[in-house]
Amino acid sequence: MPSYTHMPYVRPSAILLGIAFDHAASFLVYGPLMGDIWKRAMSTAPHVEYDAGSKTKKVATTYVSNFLSTAVQSYSIAALLQLTGTVTLKGAFFVGLYVFGASGLPDVVDYMFTESRGTPYILVKTISSLVKSVGLSVALIGYGVRRI
Repeated sequence: MPSYTHMPYVRPSAILLGIAFDHAASFLVYGPLMGDIWKRAMSTAPHVEYDAGSKTKKVATTYVSNFLSTAVQSYSIAALLQLTGTVTLKGAFFVGLYVFGASGLPDVVDYMFTESRGTPYILVKTISSLVKSVGLSVALIGYGVRRI
């Protein structure tokens, strides 16, 4: 009886690399590279009030949800690279652009027209999303996601 797998195998180290890449990209984009622009964009944004719960619980929840969503994103991009047979950096760049077009571009349009966000906010979010999709796919293909 043949064995069918619906989810391709991705090395756990590739997922960990993706998590590290995403956190490093967030640190660089929201920190040294565009931190001042981000602070200006957030100072003009309307503040959202949250319930007065435990700050430790909020931080833990935020970090765990970010970690899990980044792990899923890393697995998904690695699986997509594997299933499409991508072996070159150029191919990985285009796969990353397709992922950005499917996931990041609708957010940019939403920020512009629905939420009427300012240009600095849209700029930082777009660059962050682009780095996290295109950069992650290039980093993963450079690492060697595919089985040979």
